[in-house]
Amino acid sequence: MSRLCSELGRQFNGDAFQKVIYIDSHDSAANGSARLNEVAAPRQADGLFARQQSLIAATVLFTAPGVPMLLQGQEFMEGGAFNDWQALNWDKATAHAGIVEAYKHLIALGKDIHGVTAGLRGQNFNLMHVDENNKVMAYHRWKAGGPKDDVVVVINFSKHLHQEYVLSLPRDGIWTARFNSTWEGYASDFKNIIVPDVTVSEGSGTLVLPPSSAIILSQNE
Repeated sequence: MSRLCSELGRQFNGDAFQKVIYIDSHDSAANGSARLNEVAAPRQADGLFARQQSLIAATVLFTAPGVPMLLQGQEFMEGGAFNDWQALNWDKATAHAGIVEAYKHLIALGKDIHGVTAGLRGQNFNLMHVDENNKVMAYHRWKAGGPKDDVVVVINFSKHLHQEYVLSLPRDGIWTARFNSTWEGYASDFKNIIVPDVTVSEGSGTLVLPPSSAIILSQNE
């Protein structure tokens, strides 16, 4: 977690969007190496654990400051190493249509298509919460700030379900989960743990935090 935290807020030339960020690249996944999901779960690169970790990584990819870059096939759990002489297994795009859908949802949020995550298009970043004991972290993105702008991303790297996780959030009011990586629509074997709206008063709120999950929160008003 500490290595990830140290990288998240970095800028190039003082501009968050002069930096390219990625999970896998043509170099990191080639030359005897492997894609992230293969490293996370050798020989089970599209298994449950690999899919959970892949969506956590994808959430960071599309919500951290920078320009996201996708390596072909990562959106449908292509495994193994990358090479330029072997075609992708396009059948996996059907087998893992839910993961492809999750990527579509994350891209839409990153581009603020729905008008409730403008902060993901802003320069500002604050690593607001790091809990090494529970392996939970949260960061705040914003453009101008306020409803439909402030975005908080909460990651639970552990396998522990928190029914009442107390977290400080940037503004009082109601915060709604725009993305929940445990939704069963992304995979039939996901736990589908509902994350209800979070009511924040005096800067603090309590949320349900699913295991091995990534949650994106923002406000309507």
